[in-house]
Amino acid sequence: MKTMLLSIFLLFGLGGFSQTVNYYDGNGNEQFGGAIGKGKLTIEEMPDSVYFTLTRGPGLFDSLLVFYMDAQAGGISSIAGLTGGGDKYLSAAAGENPASGRSALNFPSDFLPDASIVLDKDGGKFFFFLPIGPYTLIQEVKTFTVEPSVTNSAPKYTQKFAKADVGLTGNLNFKFIGTYIGQSASRSNEAFGDPFNNYGRSIEASSYSTYNVTSYYTFATAILPVKLTDFKASKSGNSVNLAWSVAQESNIDDYQVQRSKDGISFSSIAVVKARNSPAAINYTLTDRLPLRGTNYYRLLINERGVKTYSNVFNLRFDENTRQFSAFFNSTTAITICVNGILPGTYGLSVVNSNGQVVISKNILTDGNTQNMQVQMPQQLPKGIYRVVLQ
Repeated sequence: MKTMLLSIFLLFGLGGFSQTVNYYDGNGNEQFGGAIGKGKLTIEEMPDSVYFTLTRGPGLFDSLLVFYMDAQAGGISSIAGLTGGGDKYLSAAAGENPASGRSALNFPSDFLPDASIVLDKDGGKFFFFLPIGPYTLIQEVKTFTVEPSVTNSAPKYTQKFAKADVGLTGNLNFKFIGTYIGQSASRSNEAFGDPFNNYGRSIEASSYSTYNVTSYYTFATAILPVKLTDFKASKSGNSVNLAWSVAQESNIDDYQVQRSKDGISFSSIAVVKARNSPAAINYTLTDRLPLRGTNYYRLLINERGVKTYSNVFNLRFDENTRQFSAFFNSTTAITICVNGILPGTYGLSVVNSNGQVVISKNILTDGNTQNMQVQMPQQLPKGIYRVVLQ
């Protein structure tokens, strides 16, 4: 009989490097097929660079996505006077194609863009808007490549730029919208940050519709409430040793160690209560049963309901790795995950630190990846528990 053991911390209660990742949904429209309106946007800020990643919706990403960004005082109230032509990215930023027409945007007083990022499946460009008297100069700052996840027909497209390349330093804080526009400057009602309510494109080739923007999204760097100086993941046989060092803590509830098989969808495998030490402190945790294939790890830091994340590490284990994990998701329930074990009926026990069995029941598994929620017979007190699968 083989027994798999997992010790879990049952914890209930309420400067350094950091990684800020924000997620944004499209406005739900699908005038151009839904690639933007039903897509998702991820903006990830690292200390020296920023990533914009589009996960497209059901339509093809065959037009241009234009972001208008308000990052500093000043900016433009409209793109009606901008001139395009000569370059598809410039025409998209200006909302004007000399050969076909213009689809202007007017901005509200609390959103005056001073920059624009334009991308499609082939690449992209970064522009500054420079008001000079009654005119506005569009200054091209940087050309970028776009990285699809597999090919140009892949559902994900990422544009990365270094902060220094576009004159940015420090933590970012900006407002933005994203609109979807064809090479002829015919604009769709698909967008990020604005609903484009009742927007319809004119059938006149020389007179596209003007739209008054009413809302926007905001990106702000998450300031870590803890000075996290190090986070590492390393192999130890068939286990993963996770360790992180903290220079100081304040008002931290806990750390959740999260794992993912694809680097996108993460789930918590353990919760470690913060000690809120004014001095430097080290934390360690062992994942004894990692997933088969690539494992991605990160820390979720909880500060009174505010969540921030560490950087991400990945390690790979061969396909013979068996996986069994469990974590408490409330005071009365645990989630069990099994993968790659022999199919059949197993005995599941939860044992407290005194060796007493607080619950014992049978579970049935087909051996493939399964997540099962197990209810406790009563609310458990704080302590250390072992979850045993036989």
